[in-house]
Amino acid sequence: MTRRDEVHQGPPAAGQKLRGFPNLRIRHGTKVYRAHEKGPWYFASAPQPGHEHKGGRFDLAAPKGTLYVANNPLSALAERLGPALLDASPPELDADAFAGWFVSGIRLPYDYRAANLWSQRVGGFGVIASEMSSSAAYAVTQAWAAAWKQSGLDGVRYSPRHDPHRRAYSLALFGHGGDASADHRKWPTVHAVPAQTLLGDFSKVFNVQVLGIPSKAEVPFVHGGRPPIAGGSKKVVSHSEAVADPAGQPGRVRNLAHTLAMKTRVRVFRYRKW
Repeated sequence: MTRRDEVHQGPPAAGQKLRGFPNLRIRHGTKVYRAHEKGPWYFASAPQPGHEHKGGRFDLAAPKGTLYVANNPLSALAERLGPALLDASPPELDADAFAGWFVSGIRLPYDYRAANLWSQRVGGFGVIASEMSSSAAYAVTQAWAAAWKQSGLDGVRYSPRHDPHRRAYSLALFGHGGDASADHRKWPTVHAVPAQTLLGDFSKVFNVQVLGIPSKAEVPFVHGGRPPIAGGSKKVVSHSEAVADPAGQPGRVRNLAHTLAMKTRVRVFRYRKW
């Protein structure tokens, strides 16, 4: 049995009232980040009981779903990796595994009222915040997500597994299950870059060996600054092709990538100071 399998956190008690559970308001327009292969606005639903795949930590049952985001690009990437980052000793990743992944900056279209697992008061409701962020017992954490949703909350703020000292935070936001990314007006994507462009900084911050990090010329970019979505037709091209093809707004694509890369480096500096 691994440490992640030793669970003390239980599900909510039958009929437990969560009125007054510590919460905070996440304001409309807040910028967050998501690492993904499908669209950036994907709300995952919990699988049926007995399914071999247990779903995500705070998944809701269909037709509802949960969107997982973080407050900085590198934390979003770390959360997407999950056990591949934390359970290997020493952790070693292959850059080729990130092909087709994107890290998108997105802005929340609504105000969200989220359960706040950073509050010391959660213990009074039977919540062990550290286990909510790290336990492999997803049936328990999903039961809490359902209870929070039923009590009128829109999500949960918690500490990501890779950062127990609260240098970063993750959000699990509730909504309708499925991919909402095609509706750019309602679910805006500010910018998106291939995850491989962040692997150098990721390796330094998390002290993880990443094998075969490609050069910028080898990393495919997407015309228009948005990742492809399911059923979409966004053209993925190499960096050199983008430079040579003015019809695809290569300057905008390069600028988006440069902007996110520079913001990430600033966060790397702050992360180390923390």
